[in-house]
Amino acid sequence: MTHNKSRKAVQIFLTGFFVFWIVSGRVVFAQQTESPLPPEAKEAMTRGLAAAEQQEWGLAIKHFGEAQKAAPASPKSLFNLALANDSAGGRELITIAWYNAYLAALPDAANSKQVNARISILQDKVKEKIKILINFGLKAVNLLPIETTDPYIYAITAEMQARVGNFTSVQDLVTKMEKAAAIKKGKVNLYGYDLVDADTAVSYAKIASAYENSGHHSNARVWFRKAIQLLYLQPQDDDRLFPHFAMVASFQAMAGDISGAKKTAKQTKFNQQAYINIYEAQLGRGDFVGAKETAMDDIHTNNYDHGERLRAIAVAQAEAGDIVGAKLTAAVISFPNSKSNAYVEISVIESQTDDTVIRAIRAAELLTEQAKNPRQWKLNMVYTNFKYFLDSLKSKEPQIVIQVSITAARLLADEL
Repeated sequence: MTHNKSRKAVQIFLTGFFVFWIVSGRVVFAQQTESPLPPEAKEAMTRGLAAAEQQEWGLAIKHFGEAQKAAPASPKSLFNLALANDSAGGRELITIAWYNAYLAALPDAANSKQVNARISILQDKVKEKIKILINFGLKAVNLLPIETTDPYIYAITAEMQARVGNFTSVQDLVTKMEKAAAIKKGKVNLYGYDLVDADTAVSYAKIASAYENSGHHSNARVWFRKAIQLLYLQPQDDDRLFPHFAMVASFQAMAGDISGAKKTAKQTKFNQQAYINIYEAQLGRGDFVGAKETAMDDIHTNNYDHGERLRAIAVAQAEAGDIVGAKLTAAVISFPNSKSNAYVEISVIESQTDDTVIRAIRAAELLTEQAKNPRQWKLNMVYTNFKYFLDSLKSKEPQIVIQVSITAARLLADEL
């Protein structure tokens, strides 16, 4: 990016196979010892260095990326790719991911202290950007007229505020949500009544989950209680309600209330999706034993689905380093294809001698791929020029701004 040229002074020194980057006011990189790069990686590295000398960061990123593909775990490739992204500006999350991959590949790096310090600075920058975006989303929702706004818009904005600790805004947004729901509820649909109350119950659960995730357990219990009470007031034989029960159960499970989630799931005869949500929430929290129990509890699931869920659990266990537990999970799979696939995937993971490096590199690769997709609004504010991104949102509908903001809030709440 040419607009970055005037603000950075970069010197590059190439001695044999060792690359030194000195970026004024930032990170000083020391010599690292590693095996020579394969020819294709060395060639790409040379092209990347030539581009970097001209501060053509887009080209440098491209060529260093090619070098990294040819030598995936080479500290030199990872390091130069991280610094090129850093020098380009506006790509904080990608830069952090590549720096982490570099440190994973070379944990005793002589410059690890400087790199970690740079990562901390970048994380602070991302957080500040996201806070701006979250405030932008709150301003956007306040521009909407209550009479014509979907209550869900207020719900997801309240969730956003709860996630980042802006609790004073939550009650105001909930009040607006309830007013909008009352207006909507007055419009009877073809069935003689609508599902506004059920939708509101889901919104309460969503807010409760946000409170729980932010550590405000008492507030979470209050909102979950409101959600359950309202949901149980709905006609239990209405087939249209099963997604609502499934979603409330999912939020309960994500908040750690597994028994409550299963109780909610049992309130509807179409509870398969609810059990899937609970199982996925447990898997996401690393509760492999609980996820296995939930996968087996769902009586409506066929052998194939059971097998695939248990396979996913086994793979997750293996990726977490529990190879023995993974094999025990695979052993109880009854569907033959799922069982054999589980053992194959476990074996692949077991054969990887440095899975920490592989996971770090994969995380950086996923972020890089997402950045190439213009539909991936959710992280563009940390991939590209933030001011341009923010300006572009001003021409969008408030709902789009809010959707971006809620995802940004989730990112911030998850500590990047």
